[in-house]
Amino acid sequence: MSTGLFLLAAGLFVISLLDVGSGYPPFLGGLVPAGFGIGLSGAVGTSAITGSLTPAPASQPATSPRPVRVSSSGPLSARAVPGEGEGGCG
Repeated sequence: MSTGLFLLAAGLFVISLLDVGSGYPPFLGGLVPAGFGIGLSGAVGTSAITGSLTPAPASQPATSPRPVRVSSSGPLSARAVPGEGEGGCG
């Protein structure tokens, strides 16, 4: 995991040294090690986090889902309906 984090940090450091006119090859010189670093450390970190959970919290939802009513007034109009469903504040 430490190798992956080192590669990620090195890649981001290389990218931080670039300016607008650097072009794609120097950017890829930082992006490739950063990608390998994320690949090496991401799976290990996720496995360590989920492995530390007990079976009960891993298999049960934290809260009950609340119903959502979608209106046609806009793309971001979904909202929780107070007073309906199980649990929650309403």
